[in-house]
Amino acid sequence: MAPESLTAAQIHGLNNRVPVAPALLRRIARIGGYDVPAPGNKIGAADLSAAVDPGDLQELLLLAHVADYEDAPAPDRVREMHTARHVLGELLSDAALDRKTVHDSLPAGHTALLFRMGPPLIVSPDIVRVIPEGVEKPSSYRSSTESWAGQFLAEESELDNGLGPHDQTPPKRGYPRTRIGMSLVDGPDRVWSSARGYWSLQPGARYLVPSRYGWCPYVFRVDEDSWTRLSAEAGPRAKYFAGRGWLIDAEGERLIEMGPENPDNGWLPTMTVSDQAPTEDDMRIARLLSGRAIRLGPASTNPVLRLRQKGKELF
Repeated sequence: MAPESLTAAQIHGLNNRVPVAPALLRRIARIGGYDVPAPGNKIGAADLSAAVDPGDLQELLLLAHVADYEDAPAPDRVREMHTARHVLGELLSDAALDRKTVHDSLPAGHTALLFRMGPPLIVSPDIVRVIPEGVEKPSSYRSSTESWAGQFLAEESELDNGLGPHDQTPPKRGYPRTRIGMSLVDGPDRVWSSARGYWSLQPGARYLVPSRYGWCPYVFRVDEDSWTRLSAEAGPRAKYFAGRGWLIDAEGERLIEMGPENPDNGWLPTMTVSDQAPTEDDMRIARLLSGRAIRLGPASTNPVLRLRQKGKELF
């Protein structure tokens, strides 16, 4: 049942207009590597290939401290705070990787993609329950009411309060899930559920590296021929999702199969240790990237980055 009204905090988040002083923005950009010449006074002309996106830095700086001031924050919020501090420390130190270093270190025989994941967003149709009567989706928001509510109104805890997918049936195309995006404390099952689709890309990649703020906690291997087009129509905007996949456990030197979705567990995959052994290439990419941070440069409209292209040099 929806609440009678929103809180002032929810309305503040709904408006999503937080002014930041230009001087503070400049300071944040400088620590992210933006203190470089911009020929012609065009930011696009600056060499920012090994920089950290200032927007990512802003969010990380907030995540690294907000839970300290909340009243009884949830355990995941505390974990997220400490993880944000760790990620910040790595991104702003010599420990951070850059895309060229990653490219040159990966096996040339396979395509590896990095997905710049957004914030967690609940996509369960049941999310409409959190919308109080009289609150309507703004006309400027073009996506569905469910997507709007999931992004601007719902909290992560809503999934634990009856907004799960237990009464849903799998979609006719694609795969079932209740959430997209990624937080700093998500386990591999939740990340796989969000990251395996749906993306506008050239199918055939073997390795998937979901990333939040440049941090890459997990590396997944997929069957290169398991990519499936979501829509019936092909074209440059066609979206695909990965089929069969495995988490590459670098520390345990094993593959963990991301099995069928479990409707009684939020449609998360069933994880089982595979009888297959990881290949040398599997271990190479997992050891390089699992739990590491990459300076990805400025954010762009395309969240799919090629870390390595099969048979092609990118740098």
